[in-house]
Amino acid sequence: YTATHLNGEVDGNIYTVILSQSGVSKDVTNPFNMPDNTSCFILSICSSKSNSTTVPEGVYTYDGSDHGGNKGTFYGMGSYYRDWVTMGSPNNVNLCFENGTITVTSEGIYVDAEFSVYENGKERTVYYYAVYEGPLTLGYE
Repeated sequence: YTATHLNGEVDGNIYTVILSQSGVSKDVTNPFNMPDNTSCFILSICSSKSNSTTVPEGVYTYDGSDHGGNKGTFYGMGSYYRDWVTMGSPNNVNLCFENGTITVTSEGIYVDAEFSVYENGKERTVYYYAVYEGPLTLGYE
């Protein structure tokens, strides 16, 4: 999985970043806003650096709390993986993280993620990876 889109916003020390295969609306809290045939990672990264115009470099570990805010983490309530086939399709997937790391370097963002999925009534673990290489500047409106 290679991401080709970087967009985000910042609220204090929480950076919301969207990595996707194609451009998506900033309001991806509503899954119906995603273009067909799009997959993306929505990441809520908590840094010790506040209100930066770039995503702060560092390694961020998964925090399963609903509220986030622990520096050096990305939190569960605001971070997801979405794979949207077409509106109304039973194949659309929205997954919550179970574990993982996000590494932000001067070259890009690298996501190593673990999710649980249920198939035929059984739980199994899947791993997804995303690589975004490019500028870390956030676009503000």
